[in-house]
Amino acid sequence: MSITESLKAQLTQLTAQRREHEKAVNTIKRNEIKVRKAIAQIATLPGPVVNLFQFVFKLMESGREFTLLSFGDRHYVEVGRFAYCFNRFGKSMGGWIHKPENNAEWNDWIKLMME
Repeated sequence: MSITESLKAQLTQLTAQRREHEKAVNTIKRNEIKVRKAIAQIATLPGPVVNLFQFVFKLMESGREFTLLSFGDRHYVEVGRFAYCFNRFGKSMGGWIHKPENNAEWNDWIKLMME
């Protein structure tokens, strides 16, 4: 086999591998779009946010930084000085503010929970 034939064979093999890779990437992108649509439908349910999944999704969508902690069957989401507690089923158990400065901060806490 000449060098040219060898290079052509390698090029053919690499082209086939690239096509397979592109197919896999496109499948992943299609699935990601389906998942995002499903999440968006769940997140736009009417009423206040009382679900851990919805709450975290809305924080991610808005670009807010948060910390998610789990202790036993409880999940805690901290957004700055605001903290929210959810039970093992994802239902809101309320929350608090670390060292609140005034009553207006409680209104901010409620707004964040209801957004």
